[in-house]
Amino acid sequence: RMVRDLGFPVEILGGETTRDADGLAQSSRNLYLKPDERIAAGALQAALHRASVRLAIGVTPSVALDEARALIMAAGFRTLDYVSLVDPDTLLDLPDTPLAPGTAARLLGAAWMGKTRLIDNISATR
Repeated sequence: RMVRDLGFPVEILGGETTRDADGLAQSSRNLYLKPDERIAAGALQAALHRASVRLAIGVTPSVALDEARALIMAAGFRTLDYVSLVDPDTLLDLPDTPLAPGTAARLLGAAWMGKTRLIDNISATR
């Protein structure tokens, strides 16, 4: 949106997140994870995925996000910065009402595993 709004002569090409077999998004940050932290770190993506499934069946965002936060912390993350459901174009939080059919959204998450801050995002639709 910033590129469009400011008229930058740049083309943004979106793409799928490249993931390892355990679901963890590939990142140089993963090198900082200890072996046991690496195993537990997959819970971030798993919690976001579960939230997307819950939203798809009509659960309210507050319930789906609270469940995701609890799963992330139960996996051993040290600190949870955020888990949010946002409009994919504006990145503004969506209201706490079930997603209407055809609504596109993004689930965003950031949390600390040991000394490593992991971030992830996935699509959510109904």
